[in-house]
Amino acid sequence: MTGAAEIYIEGSPAERRAGHLDANGLALGLDIERVTRPRLIGAIFLARVKAVDKRLGAAFLDLGAAGIGLLSKAKDITEGEAALVQITRDAHDDKGPAALRQVVLWGRYLGLQPGRGGRLQCARALGQGKHRAEALAAAESGIADPTDLILRGPSWTVSGAELKAEADRLRATWADIQAKAKTEKAPALLLPTTPFIETMLRDAGPEARVALDDRLDFATAEKLCSAYFPDLVGGLAFHNDPTPIFDASGFSDILEQALGTEVTLTGGGRLTIEQTKALTSIDVDMGAGEAGASTKDEAIHRLNRRASEEIARQIILRRLSGLIVIDFAGLTGRGKMKTFLDILRSRLKNADTHSDVLGISPSGLVEITRQRMGPSLADLCLAPIAFPPAAPDALAAEALRRALRLQGAGKPVVALPDSAAAVLNGSMKAAREACEKRLGQPLILKPGAVKLDVRLERDPA
Repeated sequence: MTGAAEIYIEGSPAERRAGHLDANGLALGLDIERVTRPRLIGAIFLARVKAVDKRLGAAFLDLGAAGIGLLSKAKDITEGEAALVQITRDAHDDKGPAALRQVVLWGRYLGLQPGRGGRLQCARALGQGKHRAEALAAAESGIADPTDLILRGPSWTVSGAELKAEADRLRATWADIQAKAKTEKAPALLLPTTPFIETMLRDAGPEARVALDDRLDFATAEKLCSAYFPDLVGGLAFHNDPTPIFDASGFSDILEQALGTEVTLTGGGRLTIEQTKALTSIDVDMGAGEAGASTKDEAIHRLNRRASEEIARQIILRRLSGLIVIDFAGLTGRGKMKTFLDILRSRLKNADTHSDVLGISPSGLVEITRQRMGPSLADLCLAPIAFPPAAPDALAAEALRRALRLQGAGKPVVALPDSAAAVLNGSMKAAREACEKRLGQPLILKPGAVKLDVRLERDPA
């Protein structure tokens, strides 16, 4: 989540979760990595073109062990040829990963877009003020050839020499990829996706504060910051407390709210957010009314203004994508909508994922399309039924996380539903064994429970 001022990372052998806050303490987003759902975004493949659909202007790619991917812009490409591509969207539902032929390599301070040409570019996150001037001056002093480079948000925090070192690393990585592409046989993985902890640190805001609760992850973060991310060194912290880091930081509550269908608006009113396979609908409801408003029109305007800001935040937080349809409260007339459309466009333009606020449909609904990057938060955490319990792999990951935080004497016992037990004995077996190694004893699984219960049990005297 690019630009976070604070990040809280909770780790276990089965799953890592990262919560991101902005400088005002508002939740920016949640990232989840689970061993049963490997990430591919950013990985670079030498793919084999399996088939070309000229009607769609797309091609299907053989990515080897990663399955079949989609290349949406497939001009001048033929079936059977090898294509160097970068993954831009993880697999979700029944859709495979998506890819593009334009490669971008990201460091913390710079990006490299090979073949773009032209002078040094500045990312939007760098702004237009003092920090932008500082970053440009440092780049000019340290980098002799800025071709294909992009200055990122934290670039003002380091010297020209450090910018040069990162530019050299990115160019060396690209040279290695090009060399492999000449010798490898398609399909082949040329560059794996950046590991989770490194990604969270790489994309954090300038001089961000990062807290981790897993000692191995904290050690990894210390090494990365010392070697490559110097502006983060002073902000690293190890969460050495029996209270889980997501509970202590408030992200357990944020996650629970983000998985619900209703969001209460400060000052009155609420949002109802419902995801379907085809689209996400968002309804704005006035509720009990608007305090301090002298007229009904003023009350409706205030409500919809607050709703616009919260809707943009919820779209990012919940990782919503595809078609999003919004029914604002009590508005008739397109002229009154402009303020709310401008708010949505402003709040969404700085997010990691591209969004188009299309405007107002003939029925008076606001429509947004948002690029898919992978599963939404609900897809990751909930089973697809009317009253969803936790998905089996999410529940299994929760069991291991709780087990690692048990304190006291006794044998660790996990009572859990059959479906979650099957995951711990199947696709998460290695993660369960890693957890047991840390505990120094095996987990005692008791399938058949209605809900999860992780506890210590002593042998009877």
